[in-house]
Amino acid sequence: MILKSKTKRSYLARERDGKIVAIYMIERRPGYLEDWVLGLDGWKPTQSICDWRIGQRDYDEITRKEAREAAKSLGLEKYIK
Repeated sequence: MILKSKTKRSYLARERDGKIVAIYMIERRPGYLEDWVLGLDGWKPTQSICDWRIGQRDYDEITRKEAREAAKSLGLEKYIK
């Protein structure tokens, strides 16, 4: 029996002068919460967006499609799950 993954992913973007300069991903599943930032070598764990959840909104939530488009402009679309 194959269990369906209960992982939920949310994407965030940080903009500067109207351009996305960083793409972040939050992964959630039972007993697990991890923040990631997209770099040239793929996803890296980060602590930088934890404040986003408690009110400091330096990031905009974006859709998976928007994250893919932004990553594509950087040649990193293969990393958007």
